[in-house]
Amino acid sequence: MQANIQAEILNIGDELLNGQVLNTNASAIATMLNRIGVKVAEILTIGDDTQAIEQSFAEGLKKYQLLIVTGGLGTTKDDITKKSICNYFHVGLKDNLQMKQHIKEVV
Repeated sequence: MQANIQAEILNIGDELLNGQVLNTNASAIATMLNRIGVKVAEILTIGDDTQAIEQSFAEGLKKYQLLIVTGGLGTTKDDITKKSICNYFHVGLKDNLQMKQHIKEVV
């Protein structure tokens, strides 16, 4: 990786903001990015809000070459992150059975 790449880590989840879950993702991701020469310029934590997700996503993509999006508890039934990002890109989700099988094998 080139040393001039700057990144933002965007953390999404009410559980991160209310202290229910410790944000260890940001620290781990920042450490890994720094090891490969990517400078983490910003770490942002926002709640589960469609408008905030889409706005933060748009701003992060404008400012940085790399945007890492992560959450707190993982995918839950009330998770809106995927839907918000799909709305931003004007696309839908597709089921990838091959990838599902691969994930099952490695987990």
